[in-house]
Amino acid sequence: MSKVILVLSDGLRFDTAVTGMGYLGHLVETKLASLYKATGELPTRSRPMHETIHTGLPVNVHGIVSNLVVRLSSQPNLFRLAVAAGKTTAAAAYF
Repeated sequence: MSKVILVLSDGLRFDTAVTGMGYLGHLVETKLASLYKATGELPTRSRPMHETIHTGLPVNVHGIVSNLVVRLSSQPNLFRLAVAAGKTTAAAAYF
């Protein structure tokens, strides 16, 4: 069974993430994972960035403009597309 796990590390400099996430770095070195550096979409806040990553859309299109906007996504996103394809999704977060 193929699985995709997307790990987002919010508010952490890229070089710090690379040096501080040893196990994930090992997975990348052994070609069991991929590492991508995302360029921030303004405003650089958690909810707008997560919505941009999940939808592929800029903030002015998806409308999540700050961390204070609390609502379900109104756009097609990774979760909805996976469910429409008969896949199971999950999300976990820590604050």
